[in-house]
Amino acid sequence: MSGLFSPSALSLLGVNLGVIYFAVTDAWSLATILMSYLVQSIIIGIFQAKKILDLKEFSTEGFMINDHAVEPTRTTQKQVVAFFALHYGIFHAVYAIWAPRTMMFSARRGPLMRRERRFQA
Repeated sequence: MSGLFSPSALSLLGVNLGVIYFAVTDAWSLATILMSYLVQSIIIGIFQAKKILDLKEFSTEGFMINDHAVEPTRTTQKQVVAFFALHYGIFHAVYAIWAPRTMMFSARRGPLMRRERRFQA
């Protein structure tokens, strides 16, 4: 099953509804919410890398590395996963550093991270 009602899409929807529920009922800080989505995104990336590695028919049609066409070999497939993991990882490393620092800076100016601030439900 693919698309909007695939098991992965339904799982993602359920996890996000859970985050929203706990964020509201337990008055999560903005930093906690952002970090929960960071972890979720990392998990999604791991599964995407696995999905690329598990492809039975890996196509490189229209795909070039250093301006050269490449063959759809297992080595190329691993290089694509390594490229994806490196760039996805760099993005998440920057995000993991940026998000808490931004929240701490914002907390000095207002009640963004204070536990007593509750969402109005």
